[in-house]
Amino acid sequence: MGIISDKFILLKVKPSASLARIKNNLIGINQSLYGPDLEELANQCLQENDINMKGVREAFGQFIFEHDCVDKAQADVSNELHRMLKLRFKNGAPRRPPRVIIVGPPGSGKDTQATQLAAQFGLVHVSAKALLLNEVQKDAEKGRIISNCFDTGEDIPDEMINSLVSKRLSQSDCKVSGWVLEGFPYTKNQINLLKSLNIKPSTVFLFEGTEDESVRRLGNRRVDPQTGMIYNLEVYPPSDEATSSRLVEQLKDSEKTVRTRFSAWKKMSPNIEESFRNQIHAIQCERTIEEMADLLADAI
Repeated sequence: MGIISDKFILLKVKPSASLARIKNNLIGINQSLYGPDLEELANQCLQENDINMKGVREAFGQFIFEHDCVDKAQADVSNELHRMLKLRFKNGAPRRPPRVIIVGPPGSGKDTQATQLAAQFGLVHVSAKALLLNEVQKDAEKGRIISNCFDTGEDIPDEMINSLVSKRLSQSDCKVSGWVLEGFPYTKNQINLLKSLNIKPSTVFLFEGTEDESVRRLGNRRVDPQTGMIYNLEVYPPSDEATSSRLVEQLKDSEKTVRTRFSAWKKMSPNIEESFRNQIHAIQCERTIEEMADLLADAI
C-alpha cells in the first residue's frame, strides 16, 4: 500500500544547531556520555543524517520543499509551516495545489485574472512578462532585445524566456503552493520545454477575444510617467486632471503593435489547444472582471 503525501517539507538548520540537539538527545538516553565519546557519537549521528537526507533529496527532488529555519524563532517557523500546510477549500479549491496556465490574445485580462486566482487559492503568480522585465533591469543586452520585442510585438526568443520560466517553476514555493503561469507557453518550443521538464498543468485557461477587442482595450491603456501607475481611460481613469494631463500611450499598446501581437497569437493558439486538449478551458473574455473570476474559480 503506497502513501502519497500532499507536501514534503525538509527543515534546514545550522549544522551546529543540529549537533547541539543531537548531544542533548544522546545525554537523555545515556547520561554517562560526555567529552570526546559524546562528541564522536554526535558527529557520527549527524553524518548519518546527512547521508539519509541526500537519499531523500534524490528520491523526492521534484516535490521536496526545503524550508530555511536558520536563525528563526520557533514560533515564526511554526507560523510559516502553518501557512504552507493549511487547506484551502474556498469556492471548491482542490486539496492538491493547482497548476494553472493562462494564455490568450493581448489585452484579454490575463494578468488581472492570474493575480486574483493566486490570491484566492494561495498560488504563486508566475508572470512571463514580469520575469522578462526583471531581466531587462539585470542585463543590458538582453534588455535591449526584450524591450524591442515588447515595442514591436515580435516574439521573445525562446532561449530567453524558457530558462526564466523553468527556473521559476522549479523553486520550492511553486512546488509546495502550486502556481498560476500567465503568458506562457505560446510557441512549440515553449510547450516542449514544459513537457521535457515533466511539468503538467492541471488546468489551462485559453482566453478568446476578437482582434478589434484587443485593439480597443489596449488603445485605452495609459501610463503615468511620473508614478508608473497604469490607467484605463474606459474602466479605470485617473481621478484628477493633473494626472490625466501627463498620461502617455506606450508603444506596445499602439494599434499596429497590438494587431501584430494578435496575428502571432492566432497562429500559435492551435498548438496550445492541441497540446493541452485534456486540460483546456476556452473562456470568452468579453465579460466583466468579476464574471471572469467566477468562471475561472469554478473551473478550478
